[in-house]
This record gives sequence, structure tokens and C-alpha cells, in this order.
Amino acid sequence: GRSSGGGSNGSAKDRGDPAPAAGGRDAGPLSPSPPALEPEPATAPRYTLVHRGSQDGVSDLTGSWSDVRLQPASEGGTGRPRELALRVELPEVQTAADLDLDITARHVSLGEEARRYTLELDLPFEIAPERCSAKYDRGKHALTIVMPVLPPPDGGVGVSFQPASAGQTEAEARAEIEAAAAVEAAAREAAAEEE
Repeated sequence: GRSSGGGSNGSAKDRGDPAPAAGGRDAGPLSPSPPALEPEPATAPRYTLVHRGSQDGVSDLTGSWSDVRLQPASEGGTGRPRELALRVELPEVQTAADLDLDITARHVSLGEEARRYTLELDLPFEIAPERCSAKYDRGKHALTIVMPVLPPPDGGVGVSFQPASAGQTEAEARAEIEAAAAVEAAAREAAAEEE
């Protein structure tokens, strides 16, 4: 076969094409068979998880922030929100019937029938799956899921700071002051004797 520039311009045999069609005529180069259509990999949709309210009734602005470190646990609160609100943006979804939603105590799984979206989300608090509600807004193409948060398993406050000791008692403080006064008096006496 002949070769020029960057490709082979030889016969069908040189190019690796099949033999000419019956009748001796070359049918020309065959178009490659289309690749097998694999489904596009699912993508994770954009979402927002917001902590709403406070389980201990403390009504301040920190109860609406999603940063749990700002919750009033240091003020005797539990630091747990009353509920979690998950908003998922699904721009290509037309109806909620296309969605597959599974909610457990610590996990949300969302899929879309055409496999365009999939979301696997671990929750920061244990929720009550049987009391959750979900609403799809077709105009905004967004799914909102409201999930009530369960109280801590111990029924009391969550993690809070406990000092290693209760600190100095009044009697210990008085004894320390008296000892310091005695040392100071001895130092004054020693200085007076030297003069």
C-alpha cells in the first residue's frame, strides 16, 4: 500500500476495511458502528441543609443558623435544632412522580428515574422519618424536605463543657490569702531586722 502524509490511502485490505461487497465493487469505507449507549453517570444536585428552631426553647438568632457550633449549648441548651430542612435543586425534573426518596433516622437518599440526579446525605442528627414531610415546587424545580430532630438519647442536654474540678472553695481561698499575708509579714520582719 501507499502511504502519504499521516494516513494510509491504500486498498480496503490495507485500511483494515472489510473486503469489497459481492459483485466486486467496493462499497466504500464503512461507518463505524455507534458506541454502545451507556447511561450518563448520575450527578449530585445542589442542596442546602438548614437547622431550624431549638429544642430547648431558647429563641435567639443562632437557632436559625446552620452552624451547630453556634447553638446555645453553652447556655444550658441542647445545641440541637427542632428540625432540619433540606432543599434540593432539581432543574431538569418536571414532577415529583419522577423522584425516588428514602429517609431513615440518619440518612436521606434521593434518586431520579432517568438517573440524572442522585443524592446520598448523612444527617448530623437523628430524625423521626415517619414525621417527615416533602414538597416539590414545580415552578422552582426544588424539593423541600422537613425532618423533625429527635431529642438526644440520654434525654438531657447534649455535649456540654464540664470542668475537671469545681474550682477553689471559699475556705481554700481564705487559707491562701492568710498564707500570703503571713509570708509578706515575715518578709517585712526580715527586712526590718536588716536595717
